[in-house]
Amino acid sequence: MRNSDAPITNNQKRTGISLRTQLIIGVMTIVGISLAVVLIFSFTQRQQLSNFVTSLVRLQVDIQAENFLVETVDDAAENANEFFETVSTEVKVTSSFMTSLYNNRASLNSSNYWNAQEELSQFSAGQWGNSRLDPGSILAPSSFELTDETAAKINTTILLDLIAPQALSTNSELKAIYFVNTEGVVQYYPNIDLANIVGDFDARQRPYYKAVIPEHNPERNPFWTVPYYDATDGSIVETHSRPVYDAQGEFKGAVAADVNIDTVTTIVNSIQVGQTGYAFLIDPNGRFIVLPEEALVDFGLGMEALPEGGIAQKTIFDISEDRRPFANQMISGESGVDKLSIDEEEHYIAFAPIETTGYSLGVVVPVNEMIQLYLTVQERTDQQEAQMMLLSVVILIAVLLIAILFAYIVARLITRPLQSLTDAATEVAAGNYDVEVDTSMGGEIGTLALAFDDMASQVNDMVGSLEQLVSNRTRALRASMEVSRSVSTILDPKQLVAEVVKQVRNAFDYYHVHIYVREAGSNDLVIAGGTGKAGQALLDGRHTIAMGTGLIGRAAATQTTVLVSDVSTEEGWISNPLLPDTQAEIAVPMILGNELYGVLDVQQNEAGSLTEIDAQLLESVANQVVIALRNATLFEGAQAQARQEAIENAISQKLQTAADVESVLKIAAEELGKALKTQRTAVQLGHMRHDNHGHK
Repeated sequence: MRNSDAPITNNQKRTGISLRTQLIIGVMTIVGISLAVVLIFSFTQRQQLSNFVTSLVRLQVDIQAENFLVETVDDAAENANEFFETVSTEVKVTSSFMTSLYNNRASLNSSNYWNAQEELSQFSAGQWGNSRLDPGSILAPSSFELTDETAAKINTTILLDLIAPQALSTNSELKAIYFVNTEGVVQYYPNIDLANIVGDFDARQRPYYKAVIPEHNPERNPFWTVPYYDATDGSIVETHSRPVYDAQGEFKGAVAADVNIDTVTTIVNSIQVGQTGYAFLIDPNGRFIVLPEEALVDFGLGMEALPEGGIAQKTIFDISEDRRPFANQMISGESGVDKLSIDEEEHYIAFAPIETTGYSLGVVVPVNEMIQLYLTVQERTDQQEAQMMLLSVVILIAVLLIAILFAYIVARLITRPLQSLTDAATEVAAGNYDVEVDTSMGGEIGTLALAFDDMASQVNDMVGSLEQLVSNRTRALRASMEVSRSVSTILDPKQLVAEVVKQVRNAFDYYHVHIYVREAGSNDLVIAGGTGKAGQALLDGRHTIAMGTGLIGRAAATQTTVLVSDVSTEEGWISNPLLPDTQAEIAVPMILGNELYGVLDVQQNEAGSLTEIDAQLLESVANQVVIALRNATLFEGAQAQARQEAIENAISQKLQTAADVESVLKIAAEELGKALKTQRTAVQLGHMRHDNHGHK
């Protein structure tokens, strides 16, 4: 054991950590903690900013995706509509041609182009047919009788040979075009030897004919069938038909054209959206016309729902109930875009009508396939955040290994722009919204600076707008008080009304102001005063308005304020030729107690320029005006009573000074003339006479 009094040697003094090492460790610890805090703060700020940016990107991408889908389905529906419209146009042209044939039948019957009585032959089953060499097939049912009259009809309509083959050659989407007359005779193009193929067949029993006969279609509208099996070859077709009438309005038959359902299916299936998106087609009753197999799972349907060769087996109302909020919209012929969840994955569904047929085209595509831009941005953001974290660790380790001076410089460079933003935020908090920050910096700090600068600008604009609104309201209230102060000192009713309309118009810069008062002894409202030449003209003409007529009459009848921001849309508004520029109007009843005194009416020459604020201010003015008007009326009545009593007292005093009857009469005549302001006043005395019987 060492003696406590023994001296300490040099070797003993060197034990433990050196001061240099302690200083280095302390400084490095402080620098490391400071740098870690700065890096963590920067990472947090960047993460918040990234979240904000990605949310904006997601929102914008959603909007663009929906707009793209709407445009895509609209374009696809328009292309499909053009296809059906081509068929419809060809049928319409053929129908017009048949009408012209019937209208010119008398001149056409002399033609030797074709003779039904020579060319038609009857088959063993009873049906009638023609040669396979003719341009088109003719088929008449066994119930048909070949007479001179029926043959003449066919000889007229056979001229359809002139345009039908050409129509088929120029419109490849048409499978066949044909005409069915009222006897059931079918002229069918191309010539497929129809009588041999279908046998005894009456086309008048088919839907495309029944749907256009007058009993079922008095409006003469065209008709599209649902897909069905064609009697000629068993293929699935859709038929478009249109009635034929002659000039006298007599129904002559129906023109129809067949379209292979495969053509329609090809058009729908050619619509490509995203990677796995698909399209489907329904008719006006919701039946699926085209339904790809991938839609079965999405719509919760089985394989039996697929159209059998184009024949609908299910309708859109057979899909899962939670997946058909759009069904009624499609049936109603609306267009739009919606979202539905399929196996916990969001899908877009866009739909648009095909105007010609009444069909509705739908497109389904996963949301993720339409927002690839957002997913790319999100992936890159995640990668950048991971890289940022790794870089932060590397920087932290590097700075700890480097000199304290470099660590200090790096920390200062990082915190300087943040300090600038902090100072700017302090200025904004103190009310200085014009503060500017340096937005030239790059990276996330620069983005943050730009966002902060935009925020300060928006706050500045918002505060300015609020101050302007408060200023306008204060000015309006001050003007209302000035009007009230001015009219409270006026005791002449006419002067009061004139001053009120003038003050209200000047104070609020209205186009026109006038006041109507209730006429004593009636329900009419008579003008008491108005601004400008129009007001004077109405006053000179003593313009009146019946109770309940126009906005003024309505305000008086209901005793409630009537505000019309746009008179062009107001039923019952009556225009005034003296005020041609009126676009908006407020009529405020002037009521004291339960008594209506009149109506304060204000008109403006800009639609939408009168608001509830104007109505409230005018109601305040009207309440004060009606009190002032009542006071003025009472004061005027009191003055008139006083003047009358003064005149009566003066006359009475003068009469008391008269010495005889003649003086009394003279004084009475003179004073009455002065009081009544007449040019001449006379008093006549007479004696009563008695007749012979003593009667007066």
